[in-house]
Amino acid sequence: SSTPLPVGLVAEYTFDENDASDTAPAPLGKGIDGALLDGATVGSGLSGPGGIHLDGAEDCVEAGAIGDYNMSIKGDLTISAFGEFNSLASGYWDNPLLSYGTGDWYGDEEESNFSWWLSIQSNGTLLGFWECETGLNVTVFSTVPAPVAAGETHHYAMTRDAATMEVSFFVDGVQLGNAVAFSRLPTGGGRGMAYIGAEPIAWQAQNGEWNGVLDDVRVHNRVLSSQEITQIAKPRPTFEASNLVAGATLTLSFSGCAPNGSVLPAYSLVGGGPLSSPWGSVSLTPPIKQLPALSVAPDGTSGVNLQVPPGTTGLEVWMQALDIGGQVLSNPLARTIG
Repeated sequence: SSTPLPVGLVAEYTFDENDASDTAPAPLGKGIDGALLDGATVGSGLSGPGGIHLDGAEDCVEAGAIGDYNMSIKGDLTISAFGEFNSLASGYWDNPLLSYGTGDWYGDEEESNFSWWLSIQSNGTLLGFWECETGLNVTVFSTVPAPVAAGETHHYAMTRDAATMEVSFFVDGVQLGNAVAFSRLPTGGGRGMAYIGAEPIAWQAQNGEWNGVLDDVRVHNRVLSSQEITQIAKPRPTFEASNLVAGATLTLSFSGCAPNGSVLPAYSLVGGGPLSSPWGSVSLTPPIKQLPALSVAPDGTSGVNLQVPPGTTGLEVWMQALDIGGQVLSNPLARTIG
């Protein structure tokens, strides 16, 4: 019998290092970094330190390469992101969070098909879309509108189950309405690129793109359970380290933690994982050293000063923390001691 293909996290864009690098771990993650196009910028995030800021006028993140099937997922799928919009345009195809496809540069051919799409219409209805054969559309809608408004941060997710032939939509970790049946899975799609906050470049002038912030974009080639979606819908606290210099005083600081709880920092001198845990993927490789838990203030902040040992210049350190009160991992850090 044939060996099943590996499943899991295929692509991840957290924007925590001031760019659109793909941080999904190997072997599924292929390091398909994104490019910031037409004025897209990285600024303060919705989950963790960084997020992509867009003005709805064709700026976006583009990731992939022609002929790359890594993200042309045509079976089981989960796509998700944190989003905050300033406004929603009123067009049918407006306000895309995530899409994978291309313009019909080669004519209406199967390899130019869309493999996945998630957008929100002006009334809050979530829209999923893909194509099969030579551009045959498959479109699904949430059975109820999302209870969201301008200026609010929410987590959006869509699952596509190839066995049940159903799509489910989620907002903030909770299923939105009922599962929606569909008749065909996508085919082709080998010429596609992944777009964050937009549709493929060929179509961008025709529709309104995402006007706001997007963060923690994840693409899985499997259907996440409702419990897993609830977990990734928790905003990550921000973890920062400053003055990591041999013989100096290092400052670790945290924000966005559960108020009045505690946070547990840890580090590795071996590597950046990944390691499975009840809170998701830990970006640390054993042996992992834990520091004492820190109390979190009512405003969700915490911090500590530590002495960096002399003679450690050039040593690589991987760091991450668990917000115990929120039961969620912080952004990981990979640093070299100065």
